[in-house]
Parts: sequence; structure tokens; C-alpha cells
Amino acid sequence: MVERKVLSKVVVLGNMGVGKTTLLDAFLGEQSNKQKATTGADFRKKEVKLGNKTVTLQCWDTAGQEQFNSLGFAFYRGSNACILCFDLTDVKSFEQLTKWKKDFLDHANPTDPGKFPFVIVGNKTDLADRKVPNDAARAWCQANGGYSYFETCATKNEGVSAVFVKVSELTSEMSNSMDLGMPLSMNAASGALKLDANVEASAAANQQEKKKKGCGC
Repeated sequence: MVERKVLSKVVVLGNMGVGKTTLLDAFLGEQSNKQKATTGADFRKKEVKLGNKTVTLQCWDTAGQEQFNSLGFAFYRGSNACILCFDLTDVKSFEQLTKWKKDFLDHANPTDPGKFPFVIVGNKTDLADRKVPNDAARAWCQANGGYSYFETCATKNEGVSAVFVKVSELTSEMSNSMDLGMPLSMNAASGALKLDANVEASAAANQQEKKKKGCGC
């Protein structure tokens, strides 16, 4: 049987402090192919075997920078899946899932937003002061698109692998997984981001020029 190879870009989003980086460290290994882009995001890869398929997950951890810099949105583009992560002991981080989902869809601009694969993760099962019930999290997932839901303890690497196996299954089903033109190296990724930065700077300059003309200055 011929082995099929699939390349999938995955972005992990959520409030700062929910454990996004720890989640990736648990799955990928703390030092596995870890590179730092000029804008501060981690870019790492790992292969997942699914029968006759080998899915290479290209994982991006934006480290919360998108809250402060619109350039962070550049990492959303070309994604095949998005992991939305929240802290089980922090209700606000759970309530912010809707915002993270909307921001992602607005800036990633997938072809079919209704069918785009999101996977939801409630992290920090090891902490005693849990605030978000399992049924509340599952109800949100069902109401927002029937998303798969997992609970993890990233610091102990509990439940983590199941999250990324599910992501691999979802992205391997996408017929265009190998044709998205995703960057295969940090240099290529940085180049793409610089291009996005130039586009955004140009748009901002044009907007300023229009304002000046509009006010007769």
C-alpha cells in the first residue's frame, strides 16, 4: 500500500497563561525542532502515523502576541486546523473562546468557515479549583459547530496525544491539505510575515492618505 504524506498547519490559540506552550512541549518535546520567528512565535513539526498516512503537523504557538500586534494574525493564514485552549480553573479564558474563534475565522479567512476543523482543549485537570464544568465545555462545543473536546494536564502530559491525533485525523481528510503553499522553513515563514507586514503598512498608509484628503488638509 502506498503511503500518503500530508502536511498540515495547526495554530494553537487561547488566553495567555492557559498552557498553550506547555501543551505543545508535551506533544512535540521541549526542544523538538523549536525555532523562533522574528515576531516571537514558535514553529515546530512532528509526524503522526495514521494507517497508510503520515501527517506532518506544523505547529505554531503565537505566545499571546496577537493580543498586542496585528502582525500576529499573519500566523492564522493557511492553517488547516485550530486548537482553542482554555484553563479549567479560569472562567474568563473559557468565555473568551468565542472571541478567539471569531478572530481566527476573520483573519484566516478559510474557504468554508462552517466546516473548518477546530479542536477544543480544557487544560490543567490537575488543579483542584476547577471552575468550568465538563458539561458546560461540551455544550459550548456542540453549540458552536460540534467540535471535539479534550481535557488535559499538559504539565504531566496527560491526554495530550489524543488531541493531536484528532487534529491529524481531521486535517488528513481535507482534500487540499497538500496544496496550501504553507511555509516549510522558518526563513520562508519569516518572509511571508514580512510580506504581510508590508501589506498592512501599505494599507495603513493609504488609509491615512484618504483621511487627509477627506478633511482637506
